[in-house]
Amino acid sequence: MNTITLQSSIRDLPGVGEKTFEKISHLGLATVYDLLYYFPYRWEDFSRVEPIGKLQSNQTVTVIGLVAAVSKRRLRGRKVLVEIALRDDTGVVRLIWFNQGYRAGAYSEGDKLVVRGKVSISPRGFQMMHPMCEKIASDLDIHNGDIVPIYSVTQGVNTTLLSKLVKGVISKANDIQDDLPEVVRKEEGLAPLSRAIRDIHVPKDLVSLEDAKVRLAFDEMLMIHLRLLLNKKNNQEKQAPHISFDLAVMKHFLSHLPYELTPDQKKVTWQIMQDIGSTTPMNRLVEGDVGSGKTVVVASVMAMVSHSGYQTALMVPTEILARQHFKNIVAMFGESDLSIGLCVGKECLVWDNKNGVTQSSRKEFVAKLGSGEIGIVTGTHTLFSDDVVYSKLGLVCVDEQHRFGVNQRLRLKEKTKNMGEEYSPHFLSLTATPIPRTLALSLYGDLDISMIKSRPASRKTIISIFITQTKRKDAYKLVSGQIDSGSQVFVVCPLVQEIEGESEAIDERKAVLSEVQKLTQLFPDYEVCAIHGKMKKEEQESVMQEFRDGKTKILVASSVIEVGIDIPNATVIMIENAERFGLSQLHQLRGRVGRGEKQSYCLVSSGTTDPDANERLEMFVKISDGFELAEYDLQNRGPGEFWGYEQSGFAKLKIAKLSDHELIIRTRSAAKKTLDIGLAKFPGLVQRLEYYQGTEHFE
Repeated sequence: MNTITLQSSIRDLPGVGEKTFEKISHLGLATVYDLLYYFPYRWEDFSRVEPIGKLQSNQTVTVIGLVAAVSKRRLRGRKVLVEIALRDDTGVVRLIWFNQGYRAGAYSEGDKLVVRGKVSISPRGFQMMHPMCEKIASDLDIHNGDIVPIYSVTQGVNTTLLSKLVKGVISKANDIQDDLPEVVRKEEGLAPLSRAIRDIHVPKDLVSLEDAKVRLAFDEMLMIHLRLLLNKKNNQEKQAPHISFDLAVMKHFLSHLPYELTPDQKKVTWQIMQDIGSTTPMNRLVEGDVGSGKTVVVASVMAMVSHSGYQTALMVPTEILARQHFKNIVAMFGESDLSIGLCVGKECLVWDNKNGVTQSSRKEFVAKLGSGEIGIVTGTHTLFSDDVVYSKLGLVCVDEQHRFGVNQRLRLKEKTKNMGEEYSPHFLSLTATPIPRTLALSLYGDLDISMIKSRPASRKTIISIFITQTKRKDAYKLVSGQIDSGSQVFVVCPLVQEIEGESEAIDERKAVLSEVQKLTQLFPDYEVCAIHGKMKKEEQESVMQEFRDGKTKILVASSVIEVGIDIPNATVIMIENAERFGLSQLHQLRGRVGRGEKQSYCLVSSGTTDPDANERLEMFVKISDGFELAEYDLQNRGPGEFWGYEQSGFAKLKIAKLSDHELIIRTRSAAKKTLDIGLAKFPGLVQRLEYYQGTEHFE
């Protein structure tokens, strides 16, 4: 048999046949090196397994037992309860889940489970509500004192197999070069890499496991910061157009606004003006809470870019938002000589002061962009289509940039490579998702960051209310009163709905139309309409226009309205089953009201009895500041909650946590120190960076 090395195929390991290797490859594992870097996602300390008979109320414990019985029954309100009786030699504990009907089919009598949760006592004995639960092989190697790794698995590959394979090659951890600069490792007091990899898989105690986590988390975050700092350095070596600041142009633009900029808007505008006045490409992120007025800041910058003879492209994630930006920008430049374009799908519109808004064929529209006739264009991903060519693209703006992949943004930035010009446009990112400072360092460490925290003085704080079933009549009374006073209402449904007690994804059209039917019966005197992602774009725009015009009093929607919808007359948003949205999504939805001078309200209801979920909603109604809410979310739920889905284009962390402020700051400093010493002096680190760059995406 050939000698096993780090580069050896897993297929060469004892006991791995062709079929097993094929299944393991579904986890992205091919070599011994891959296997050693396939870290467990959690560990069970079986030395601390509690006998069921000795449980106490309010303990959070781990127990192991056999399934004695599984039951499922329907409750009122079309909800379902699943209950499992788990026993060991000392007693029985009941495991309870609400609205997770699939649990009943996942476990059978006699299954061996490892369970972790908070214990409470009912008249029927010990119970755990919504515990973590995992089926384990009866032959899993468990001994007193063992800390057992639990790996993410796939069909046909269990954690027992992975643990066995890793233990067989764990000695090869000694062959992995420790590429961390010695000065950094000593200053930070970090364990050697080989020991860390060994202890992450086969820890002898909790102390060695924690040391391994610290070292490997440091390495992960260091890779991110090195990549981001190198990106920033590379960007600073490029050339960008010089956009000169003209005070008269700025005063002329601001004079046509019906309001004065807030101090934060003025500060951020000036930061951007200084950036674009340099021949180094601007790379800036503007964070602004919902309703803080980011659009007018961008428009003032567009005015300066256009005055210097360059074009601006504003890319947004949805057609509804693109059309809204187009209308807002046209309104702000109403007396200028600019031509402003909108490009969404096959629809192309051009506005100028002489002809107003006119339709254009795509071919004509692209020709006008290529000749420079259109100075500002807004649109979706169509802006970087192959046939779209710009004359002198000086500024690229991306709204809600985390909704676009890295390659999409790069393709738009590379549109300057035409007409013989080789330069990089200035780049401005916008987000209404408040991001805590240290998290922003890890997500967007190659960008300069500006924040707009203050809101226009005319806008009142939105009153948020958690609607329980006993308060629903009061909620509908509030809705009725607001409509009678001349205002309008949003009602938002999640894309998942309870059907026969089961949590099941359905056509969002059905969820929205079901709510429309209910509200039509409750409010027969008001016009109720629907908007959802399954509608054609023309239908969506028609419905939104009727709502803008005030013809529709209640608009029932899916989360298609989450970003950018601006209806000043809408004063109430009611969010059904709010527990199914991330806090950031809820905050974005809350921002759909409070756009005018009237007092506005955000009503959230819950469809669950899960105390943790309802605690989040209680915090949501208490915290109106988006940045404070983001900090709470980061500390209590982790960064994934910010977006409600996996961050597009960002490295997947195995050990490190983006909520670890101290780690982010320490690794940022270590990355700078490493680059100051000279990255070329650490060939192992260069190789590791290349590996990371090949397997992960970095912003």
